[in-house]
Amino acid sequence: MKKFGTITIACAVMLVLIGFGMTVSADRAPNQTPETQGITTSTAIICTGTVTNTANMVWVTSSASASGTPLSAQEVRSTTSYSENTMAVDGYVSYTKEFGVDTQNKVANQNNVQSSRIIEFIASGDGNPTGRMISDESLLIDNVGLAASTSDYLLCPFGSSSGSTIPAFCNIVEAGSSLDMTEVSVASQASSRTIAASADVPVALSYHIKAQGFNGYPAQGSISAYIKAHIQEGRGEEVEKAEDLAFSETSTASGEITLFDKLMEYNSGMRRNA
Repeated sequence: MKKFGTITIACAVMLVLIGFGMTVSADRAPNQTPETQGITTSTAIICTGTVTNTANMVWVTSSASASGTPLSAQEVRSTTSYSENTMAVDGYVSYTKEFGVDTQNKVANQNNVQSSRIIEFIASGDGNPTGRMISDESLLIDNVGLAASTSDYLLCPFGSSSGSTIPAFCNIVEAGSSLDMTEVSVASQASSRTIAASADVPVALSYHIKAQGFNGYPAQGSISAYIKAHIQEGRGEEVEKAEDLAFSETSTASGEITLFDKLMEYNSGMRRNA
């Protein structure tokens, strides 16, 4: 363990599952467009020097018009945004990433957007590092919809018998991470589901990041991970707010980091599986 002056720094962070979703939630996903798309990328880089990777995506799908204002009757509209900006300078870098977007209807154990990264970085300069790696990643889903008939959007007969209406809602959730390191082994996974054939399938978002060092030595630098959510739900057919939930959490570690592990999950719908 390295010492800085008279202060010995050792950080170990274990922050696991944050999951929430309410039984009265009316989050429902729009169904797929008649023509669907799939985009996948696979990246593998091993380099001593400089490595950068930048990715940006904004995806809007509506059950009616994606640009119409205001929403039309029973319309639901979903926006998904993903971004990553990674730059590693003056060091050894091993970077692998798998990313995919699929605009087809998904069931409860599938996702429309998936990202998986593994990065290892060691800055040049023994004892006095000259290099560094900075990386930011985030995933956001924003779902909004007007009241709709359960008989039109729920397949489960028991779900529709509990009420005749899926209420209006306006829900936005974002999760992500940021790091600035001179030595680290980090893995992150991000996924979301926002397109489904019926309201039986809940909307979901998941983000997991784990960072540690090499060969028993701690990682060096700073890292943070966060989740932010604002949930607004109605009742019946009226556009009246019956629920307003704001939630946020941020975890940080700086110095010699033995372990940083954070998992955040969001699941919302008329029939939730978690």
